[in-house]
Amino acid sequence: MLAANRRYAELLDLPDDMLRPGLPYLEVARLLARRGEFGPGAPEALAQERLAFSSAGRHHRLSRIRPNGRGLEITGRPLPGGGWVTTISDITERLLRERRLAESEASFRLLNENSGDVVARLGLAGDFRYVSPAALRVLGWPPEQLNGQLLHRFVVAEDAAWLASGLGALASGETEEATITFRFRRADDSE
Repeated sequence: MLAANRRYAELLDLPDDMLRPGLPYLEVARLLARRGEFGPGAPEALAQERLAFSSAGRHHRLSRIRPNGRGLEITGRPLPGGGWVTTISDITERLLRERRLAESEASFRLLNENSGDVVARLGLAGDFRYVSPAALRVLGWPPEQLNGQLLHRFVVAEDAAWLASGLGALASGETEEATITFRFRRADDSE
């Protein structure tokens, strides 16, 4: 290692003596492997694999979760003439947000997939982004035929102005929520 900053040592939980210039990277990799940072396996083999991967002269990016639960994103960039620069970022908060979002999406789908009411998620242009399975029973349209379509296509013509007004208020930021009552054209042309 030619140089490493204090944050490098903090993120990897390294002792101060591992920040010294001239320290072979293999020593860092061995310490991390002994701690189980690279997963199961023989620590020496894992450390050697990590050294070979890092020094292969290719740009690389990988993410991993440390045994303490912190998420790291590690980016390696080769240097002209040999060697590499490694950047380590703490991505724990991002991973937590992604997990919460996935859990929220799973809950949303669980509730809506089993609801007797049609639940739809629309873009501000009125495009269907999600339609629950109840659409087939209630509206006569399979959800996959509605997804990607514009809601305007299914609204009874006399009610189109109500819809346009409500969506326009949302899109302009005039309001954060709107209740719009309109008639929907079913697959059999009934309302």
